[in-house]
Amino acid sequence: MMQLKSRTGTRTIEKIVVREFGAPDVLQIEPEIFSPNQEEGVLIETWLIGVGYVDVMAQRGGYFLAPRRPFSPGYECIGRVIKAPASSEFAVGETVAALLPRLGAYQSLLEIPESRLVKLPAGVDPVKGAAAILNYLTALCILDRKSSIKTGDSILIHGASGGVGTALAQIGRQRGLKMYGTASAAKHDLLQELDVFPIDYRLEDFVKVIRQQEAAGVAAAFDAIGGRNLRRSVAAVKRGGVVVSYGLSGNNYGGYWEMIKGIFHYIGLNLVPNGKRVTMCGTPAETVKDPGWYRRTLSQIFDQIGSGELEPVIDRIFPFHAVRDAHAYLESGKVRGKVLLRTPAFSDQLE
Repeated sequence: MMQLKSRTGTRTIEKIVVREFGAPDVLQIEPEIFSPNQEEGVLIETWLIGVGYVDVMAQRGGYFLAPRRPFSPGYECIGRVIKAPASSEFAVGETVAALLPRLGAYQSLLEIPESRLVKLPAGVDPVKGAAAILNYLTALCILDRKSSIKTGDSILIHGASGGVGTALAQIGRQRGLKMYGTASAAKHDLLQELDVFPIDYRLEDFVKVIRQQEAAGVAAAFDAIGGRNLRRSVAAVKRGGVVVSYGLSGNNYGGYWEMIKGIFHYIGLNLVPNGKRVTMCGTPAETVKDPGWYRRTLSQIFDQIGSGELEPVIDRIFPFHAVRDAHAYLESGKVRGKVLLRTPAFSDQLE
């Protein structure tokens, strides 16, 4: 469906909506009358939208930060400015990126505050830019804001073949880190390309492997799985080290009970007098807390993509109307890198 504009400025747009929780077929594409605020925000025609496991959790009803139903998933997007306030630093026609403070990016048109927008430099592929927004911000939040890792340190990355995992690996390689990563055997070739020592989490005890390679343990472990895995990550870290938890992807799509257990688990692990620290990283919240860091860091990420220093690993790009297939693919566990949605507007501008 095209975005149809009326004389009053309202538009008919398309949005992907969760009205009930369940399998990917609960995702509905619906038209909506969109009335922009005439004084605030920048109107963005979305081109590319990031799809992450948090969106699957939200679709399944397990993401405790999701808005009340009905809601649209999605935290991140790239698109084209089609309207901006006269005083805006952004001009009509510019390509911009955004990380939203809450879910809602699965729409063909968004009105976004200037403080959430970052220009995509000329020459940077929008696809690569879209693949980097949340994943690389999360990786840098983990490395720079939640841990104190220095050149030569060893780290453990769980889910090292995923979007955040590959971002951590690329940045870790830049910084001269010694990296270990868990993934299924079918994805070990990707880890080896990224200079990550692969550990098959299905067949190997990662704590034993780490202790065989690093007698004292690694300096840090980055865990998006939670639960028992988080406790075992602590066992893999040396005294004085840190475990950064940034998700609950291993707990059957999350849920409120898992959240409560996770909080108590987190508190309990920090009470153990073992000289180790467990902390959390919630990237959207971090960007709200420090918007200056968010915009500076995302600009630096784009610059490094433009120079070839960073190369986001992109698995698949699904059409906007194939969102159910995109979510089903994430649920399959086959993903290597980032998954994106491509809107009709992006396809049109390529022609």
